[in-house]
Amino acid sequence: MSAISAIRRALDDGFARGDEASLSAFHQALLDGQLHVAEGGGETALPITLDGESVELGGLRDAEGLPLLAAFTGDDELGAWAGDGARRRAVAVPALARAALDSGIHAVSLNPAGPVGRQLDTVELRQLASGLLPRVGGRSFGFDPRSGVAVAAPFAAPAPAVVDALRAVCAHNGDIAAAYLVELMQPRRSADCDLAIALEIDPATGRERRQALLELVGAVVTVVPDAGLGGIRFVWLDGRLDGFVRARVRPAYVRDR
Repeated sequence: MSAISAIRRALDDGFARGDEASLSAFHQALLDGQLHVAEGGGETALPITLDGESVELGGLRDAEGLPLLAAFTGDDELGAWAGDGARRRAVAVPALARAALDSGIHAVSLNPAGPVGRQLDTVELRQLASGLLPRVGGRSFGFDPRSGVAVAAPFAAPAPAVVDALRAVCAHNGDIAAAYLVELMQPRRSADCDLAIALEIDPATGRERRQALLELVGAVVTVVPDAGLGGIRFVWLDGRLDGFVRARVRPAYVRDR
């Protein structure tokens, strides 16, 4: 079986089974194999340097307008997207991942026209570029593409009753200006917790009152029936959302001003 065929088979298995073992097999096939890329074609041409040569490879844009490099598990998949006239080349996956990241491309769209597609995100690209097998599961972590800050796996969305309880306790405490649900945190801070809340407190609030608010909010949301919360972490915002946190929080409560 060729390296590209191995990637295609591992992708099919991973799509069908969706478990950690099949995902690890897919990543291992990527580390050992090659992907096809097209010079030109697609929605947009992305400048990239491969083996010291500057080329423009076919790509597309995500919903936010960020570039995605298109890569393929074989000629048929490439032809279905770029057409028969596109110039093709096969590139070792670690080298392709390094070239994409070095060119400011933080994700690869694999087989965007099918039949089985998948997006390789920044976490996977960084690890593949280093020749490492990406870690999977609840303890895995990666890097935020804009800041390079190590981030843990995203928290699962809390039950609606948890959000309702958070809103209620905030509304009854006038020194809480806003509360946000945090999607990602650094791995060390996210250990042994499954909910992260960012609180914005009035600047004049003293330390003892701040601590009391943390205890109050924590007590209220953890007693929600069937919430299944094992632990909560809090982040102080102090009136601003900085760095990668800005794109990684969702407002749960904002006081009327």
